[in-house]
Amino acid sequence: DVDREIYNAGSTMVTPYTMDVAVDGVQQVEIVAPYTFGETTITHLGTAEENILDISLDNSALPVGWDAYFTMGGMDMTSTTVTLSQYEEANLTVTLVPGVDSGTGRAVLNVHSQSGAVDDVSVPFVGLVGGADILVVSDDGGAGYAYSYFGPAIGANAKSFAVWERALAPITATTLAPYAAVIWQTGNKVTGLDQADRDAITAYVNDSGKLFLSGEHLVSQIFSDAGAWGQFYLRVSYRSAEMGTSTVTGLDGDPISHGMVLDLLGGDGAGNYDDPDVVEAVNGGGGITCFSYDEDSGAGVRVEYGTTRVLTLGFGFESINAVADREDLMQKALSWLIPSSDVGPGSKLPSVAVLNQNAPNPFN
Repeated sequence: DVDREIYNAGSTMVTPYTMDVAVDGVQQVEIVAPYTFGETTITHLGTAEENILDISLDNSALPVGWDAYFTMGGMDMTSTTVTLSQYEEANLTVTLVPGVDSGTGRAVLNVHSQSGAVDDVSVPFVGLVGGADILVVSDDGGAGYAYSYFGPAIGANAKSFAVWERALAPITATTLAPYAAVIWQTGNKVTGLDQADRDAITAYVNDSGKLFLSGEHLVSQIFSDAGAWGQFYLRVSYRSAEMGTSTVTGLDGDPISHGMVLDLLGGDGAGNYDDPDVVEAVNGGGGITCFSYDEDSGAGVRVEYGTTRVLTLGFGFESINAVADREDLMQKALSWLIPSSDVGPGSKLPSVAVLNQNAPNPFN
């Protein structure tokens, strides 16, 4: 990366067309005004004398009112074509311009070699504007379920949301703190939560946080790395993997799951039903097993302690095979997590009630 030298081993060779795309700095930030990311450097590393590259910025995922462009050679644009000689570089910077609304803006820089001999490279740039009701932590390894399954279900329930893409940057308790509820989804990702993730969640739930966790291997991973943490903060235990049935049934009388029968195969779900976790509430921890695969195999646990509320699913929410069922579950989950109608966007109930001095004093 510094001197651009390439060392060949006996089993390697440099092809005529190849490129390196590197971003100097982060690709995801919290913003309140136009933000320019660090420089992106595109290098032709092949043996061919020239490589012709098409560079474009895909803005189709930006919310209404947002804009994005890249600057190259002092000019702002969204597409261009460059010809790079061997080892020559092209440098550009991407700028995100947020709209007035809260939420997440995502622009993707695409680099395509006209030779057809090199795979296209796509680099996302994400900006988050605070003030939304819900923060969705997209931790599914790039599958995009936050945008395609969680977001629409949240929006159908008249809630605003923002997305934090965990693969692009770590998340801290400071980022989680302002949101009335946090949905953390891992899809089929098998590596789960690391220590920094657990630290951020710990601080959030300790501050009366409302947390919704979902993922095929999430609970099993937590118990392979930090079982005591999962039992204490989530009040959930891992029993085994479950492949006997793809049907999930709710608990009679439960505020979230009553009357629900969910199918995790087919339909318009993500089709990622793989090896969901069998979970159960920690004995004496105040939790309730609110979803089941069958009579003896729990699929979801909810717990309330103090003013903290946590819902943990042993399966991926995105695998539910019908839009109506996803919207129904999301509505009931959010109603349970955020029960007070006076909790506004981007706010949480105060942990302490305070009566301040009247102002002005004397008060007319």
